[in-house]
Amino acid sequence: MFKNYFKITVRLFARNKGFSFLNILGLSIGIAISIIGLLYVFNELSYDRFHKDSDRIHRIAVDALLGTTEIYQTYTAAAYVQPLYSDFPEIDKITRTALWDLEFEYGNKKFIENGVFVVDSTFFDIFTIPVIKGETSSLLNEPYCAVLTESTAKKYFGNNNPLNQIIVSNSINYKVIAVVEDLPKNSHFHFNIAISLISFDGYYNSPRWFNNNFLTYIKLHKNVDYKNVEARFPEFVDKYLFGGTYAERTSGGNKWELYLQPLTSIHLNSNLRGEFEANGKKEYVYIFLVVSIFILLIACINFINLSTARAAKRAKEVGVRKVVGSNKADLIKQFIGESILTSFTSLILALLFVEIALAYLPSLIGIELEMPYVSNILTIPVLILLGLVVGLFSGAYPAMVLSAFKPIFVLKGGGQKGSGSNWFRNSLVIVQFVISIVLIIGTLIISKQLNLLQNANLGFDKQNIIVINNTSTLGNSIKVVKNEISSLSYVQKVTFSNSVPGVPLNNWGCQAEGREGGFTLNVFYADEDFEEVFDLGFTKGRHFSTEYGTDSMAIIINEEAEKLIGFKEILGKRINFYSENHLHIVGVVKNIHYESKHQKVHPMAILNINRRSNPSGYLSVKVASGDYSRILKDLTNIWDKYSPSVPIDYSFFDEQYNSLYANEMQTKKLFLSFSFLAIFIACLGLLGLASYIAQQKTKEIGIRKTFGASAATITLLLSKGFSKWVVVANIIAWPLAWYFFDNWLNNFNYRTEIHWWYFALATVVSFLIAWITVSYQTIKASRANPVDALRYE
Repeated sequence: MFKNYFKITVRLFARNKGFSFLNILGLSIGIAISIIGLLYVFNELSYDRFHKDSDRIHRIAVDALLGTTEIYQTYTAAAYVQPLYSDFPEIDKITRTALWDLEFEYGNKKFIENGVFVVDSTFFDIFTIPVIKGETSSLLNEPYCAVLTESTAKKYFGNNNPLNQIIVSNSINYKVIAVVEDLPKNSHFHFNIAISLISFDGYYNSPRWFNNNFLTYIKLHKNVDYKNVEARFPEFVDKYLFGGTYAERTSGGNKWELYLQPLTSIHLNSNLRGEFEANGKKEYVYIFLVVSIFILLIACINFINLSTARAAKRAKEVGVRKVVGSNKADLIKQFIGESILTSFTSLILALLFVEIALAYLPSLIGIELEMPYVSNILTIPVLILLGLVVGLFSGAYPAMVLSAFKPIFVLKGGGQKGSGSNWFRNSLVIVQFVISIVLIIGTLIISKQLNLLQNANLGFDKQNIIVINNTSTLGNSIKVVKNEISSLSYVQKVTFSNSVPGVPLNNWGCQAEGREGGFTLNVFYADEDFEEVFDLGFTKGRHFSTEYGTDSMAIIINEEAEKLIGFKEILGKRINFYSENHLHIVGVVKNIHYESKHQKVHPMAILNINRRSNPSGYLSVKVASGDYSRILKDLTNIWDKYSPSVPIDYSFFDEQYNSLYANEMQTKKLFLSFSFLAIFIACLGLLGLASYIAQQKTKEIGIRKTFGASAATITLLLSKGFSKWVVVANIIAWPLAWYFFDNWLNNFNYRTEIHWWYFALATVVSFLIAWITVSYQTIKASRANPVDALRYE
């Protein structure tokens, strides 16, 4: 029996090549896009779960309010460790982590490392990072030792044994004691080299509770509820950070609260200041989970519409089968079998599409995904189940329709009329259009929101700036290099700073003279040309200037810092830091979005870099737009003159800053691709339904043409029904799209408005899609010879 069903299905495919092609193509694209969407979802949900005790690992974070300034950060102080151990017996291990940029030397080779972790020895006790060579326990428990990742060891030593080799940074010798595996991509942090924190006396053991330089992770003992630990943090803060005066200091509404972030929740639920890398957002995961299901639903609806469109052509086949003894159950089995075979054929083709797409995703979108055929034992069973479910879901209704034909009626030529419910098919088309319209509106809103995050009201200019990184290798030649670059004809201005917008800042505890209590500021150093390169706007005072001999002790703050400090006359007031005392305020800049717009603007201070004895950081070159190949060649020649052993490392600042929104860029591109393909699949379904309606009205068309109806009149008649469905779909889609994306936008500190024209444009596009799709079938039907139409059947 099954062999017979298989033969019949193959013959039907061969006889109806065009129909079969549309059916399989639509279904395979739908399955492929759904698989890619689900791979993205599973990848996002898998972050940091590879650590052995991931459910016991948490990160300490800060939620604070100082004056009018809200602080949400990952940074904590070095002094936390011992009090945490003594006051919280539930804690098994604690590690502090800081990310540094350092220059290393080995032999006659120099390397600039932007991913150096400075960590406690407990780091490798908490996180599961397999050791390839060297120590397997007690890593980094001695000063001046280093652990390299496999790729870094290969870069430094090639195929030679790296163990016990010496690498040098800032005249400090570090002994390589181990090589570990590179962290997988689904980790919220990555490093190239880890060096022992105890190498830096006065840093790892700093007693200052508001020198927030570290990310602190804790590992709890088994069966400990982290909420119970978190509940005792207020008394910890009162006892150690405020010496028992917390209630008094927070009586005006200020606060300094600690809380725990479960390790596996960080990637999708944390966008705090100090994140190692740009995290994802759970809202995006929800979007793609829903969209993946919807696209698969559209593909199944497409299958149903195309199958019912062919029902009229198979009516006589059903009638003959029933006359020779087939019952309804046998026919249902046959038609569902055909559907399942189509589904698995589409699944095989879909997997081919998936492999092609996954090969191009990294270059097109920046996402690396893989199909875990072998690594996950559930993959093959799930794919088989998917093929069965899609086949059963898609084939159930057409099977019921076809098997319900009355043999006497269809053999007399009436089979094309009495089967199925028009309202059901129309409902399926409406559902397709509702999904498509929501996706069109969503694409417009997501694109607008991304543009707002990347470009609108940043507070600085990011165009035509080339950033030269890792200037520490220039040493004392930094000013000479700056002057030579400034002399180039196309260079407008050059500035030297230890940070640029988009790079995390240090958070320092400080105090203003004449003001009680301490507070924190995000701090970086810059020279007197920083304002002109980045086009900062001053509300009070001025930028640094070489005309003032006292400006080496000057400081510039932003509007948020001015509010926090609270003086009406802020210029001239003194600020004291731990290592920088008696700095006087000379200017106030507008609030610039130095960090991602996922965070609110924080209180910030700019210190004069000319007072630093060991300058290192970035040269930012403002250029006139022009021949960038020539510009980069000239910059490279100047660099090579003063640093021949280390190649120049530059980037275009706008691209570097936009990397803060890598997740949004990926979401935008994926969403746009998914929307386009969902609409394409819906068009295939419309094409099938248009064919069905044209068949149903064959005799009517013939009669109308006999009585003089024009092709335009008949085309309008056949298209009128589709227009009605599009109107209904828009009525349903508008409130759904508004509700869904309005809630999505609420997750951003800075959000775009949902404009009425998004909905109007989606309506126009949906009508155009419908009319263009059905025009082929309707025009073809309207131009048919009326004699052929009247002799139909």
